[in-house]
Amino acid sequence: MTKKLISLCGLSLVLFAGCSMDSDRDFAPGSVASFGKIPPDALFAASKRALKEYYRIDSVDKRKLIVRSVPEEYVSEAAEGTLADTLGKSKHTLRKIAAVRVRESEKGISSAVVRVYIQRRDTESIRAFAYQREAEDRPSEQSMEKISERGTKRAEVWSTIGRDYAQERKILDSIKEILDSTGK
Repeated sequence: MTKKLISLCGLSLVLFAGCSMDSDRDFAPGSVASFGKIPPDALFAASKRALKEYYRIDSVDKRKLIVRSVPEEYVSEAAEGTLADTLGKSKHTLRKIAAVRVRESEKGISSAVVRVYIQRRDTESIRAFAYQREAEDRPSEQSMEKISERGTKRAEVWSTIGRDYAQERKILDSIKEILDSTGK
């Protein structure tokens, strides 16, 4: 039984090793609006302009028709995310990242998918519990300088805690207004 399972896993690795990530799996679903038989390039240009109204543009992928924003950070005192946030009112650094993707269906109908992530910086809490993930279980005699040096070398940790549906809707409405004003 285990030999069959191992050979099946090995076969699947060989079969799927060359699969491309150009599918919809690399862009999570979001708020969608259909715009009829508008050319995808025109919808993409309108999407870029609409996203620019709310965020700074980070990257534009003309091949995949995806526009991404620069993360926009802000501080919130609202309870967002964990039970500890709800019980203890603490300030958190949050950020929003927006992305728009234009797609064309087989019938020639263009649509825009908008996704606005809300993420919380969890770097401090991850560092606070880092000692629990170390290989040794016994207490160590390390100076605070060594611990802080090691901590500053780590990258920031951001956890996605939700989406801003209202902002997604605003961006889709802006795309529609831009298309209406240009007569497309």
